[in-house]
Amino acid sequence: MALFIIAEIGSNHMNSLAVAETLIAAAQSAGADAVKFQALSERSWQSPADWERRQPFSVSSDFLRHCADYAQSTGAEFLCTPFHPDDVGWRNPLVRRGERGPA
Repeated sequence: MALFIIAEIGSNHMNSLAVAETLIAAAQSAGADAVKFQALSERSWQSPADWERRQPFSVSSDFLRHCADYAQSTGAEFLCTPFHPDDVGWRNPLVRRGERGPA
């Protein structure tokens, strides 16, 4: 059985690419095999009040694409949790299924 370590970055990047890159690099240098982000969109929440509270944690597709590319450049796999079924389609190509990942 192989061990596969996933570093949960979630929304801790505070919508800053510089912070996201720092977290990705730190996770990879600490031995993580993958980094995992959470990607919120307005569709994710039923209540406008919930969205207002969580909107600062939302990210654009360009932000996630940059993070995915950066993660790959460090040798870490990129994972992303969508919060709405409609958001799976455009995020799916960002997750490159590598040879190291779980089957």
